[in-house]
Amino acid sequence: MWCNWKLNDYPNSIVYADKVLGLSNLEDVTKIEALRIKGLSLRETRDYDNAIAILRECNESTKSIKGAEVKYFVAEILFEQGNNEECELEIMELVNQKPSYDYWIAKGILLLGENFIVLEDYYNARSSLQSVIDNYQGKDDVEIKQRAQDRMDYIDALESKSQDKSGDGIEELELNNN
Repeated sequence: MWCNWKLNDYPNSIVYADKVLGLSNLEDVTKIEALRIKGLSLRETRDYDNAIAILRECNESTKSIKGAEVKYFVAEILFEQGNNEECELEIMELVNQKPSYDYWIAKGILLLGENFIVLEDYYNARSSLQSVIDNYQGKDDVEIKQRAQDRMDYIDALESKSQDKSGDGIEELELNNN
């Protein structure tokens, strides 16, 4: 299972995760890891509906960092599917999950900002992204903060483009006096 995952052989990761899950007297840690590998492999093969089901099962089985990770990936799949409201709800659950894991919360809030951008809710997108810039200190903080800043710059460009198109509402007419 693990070797196939590390080799990006997702179909075989799924096969071997199923074999592990079929074992009797499976320890919780092993079950959680098999569900995680299977769910993430299903995601990689774009079998999103099954991936969501397996990842949710994994999240319900643990409150560890792996649970937070799979919760994030459920939200990401929902975002990719265009299920923006459900994505937002999933991220809110991630943020409120106890115990919390700052890295996955920061990634979730970045995704929430992306979600708001798609919905053209630039105010909430900015608020989400700015909260990451101002508050996140942890794993890959420079990279995560830079991603948030890049998205803020993207919003600026979108708003600038929108203002350029709308102009000031005054049209100029050329008059020929012939």
